[in-house]
Amino acid sequence: VVAVDLGIVLLSDVRHVRAGGFPWRELWVVFVPAAMQEELLFRGYVFQRVRGWNRGIAIAGSSLVFGLLHAGNSGITPVAIGSIVLAGVMLALAYERYRRLWFPIGIHIAWNVVSGPILGYDVSGYIPSQEVFRTVGGGSVLVTGGTFGIEGSVVSIVFETLAVVLLAATNAKCRMQNAERAF
Repeated sequence: VVAVDLGIVLLSDVRHVRAGGFPWRELWVVFVPAAMQEELLFRGYVFQRVRGWNRGIAIAGSSLVFGLLHAGNSGITPVAIGSIVLAGVMLALAYERYRRLWFPIGIHIAWNVVSGPILGYDVSGYIPSQEVFRTVGGGSVLVTGGTFGIEGSVVSIVFETLAVVLLAATNAKCRMQNAERAF
């Protein structure tokens, strides 16, 4: 998230200024429950149910539905939907890494909290009530993500792609090591 923010700051007029503070109540009422519910639904149920039948379809299908679920959010763009679908792939691969939901849940919570209440972007069209920093300035919606937030940026797509490649490579290496141990 910090790398995406740095890319946005370097490619636009967006800057951060000190704001009012952290929304502790909102953390426990909005951000944590939303991330947990989405991960339980998409990686905890849909992905795992389909994975037993076909891993690729499980990753693609759960990620596509995850992206389309956000299609009604404020400020949505085609880039934002693509980014959310790619985030779904990243989160599915994060689940695959340990076969536990704690990893994608942690990534999801961290993404939303760091990008929203800490750095001052909207979070999938949601505006936090308080922020540690507030974003000022602007630039192309393709770079900044506009009113959808940081995950609507092409910069986000670049870093999500890197994360997907890294997780896929790590997962493949772990599968090979496990196969060698089993042999």
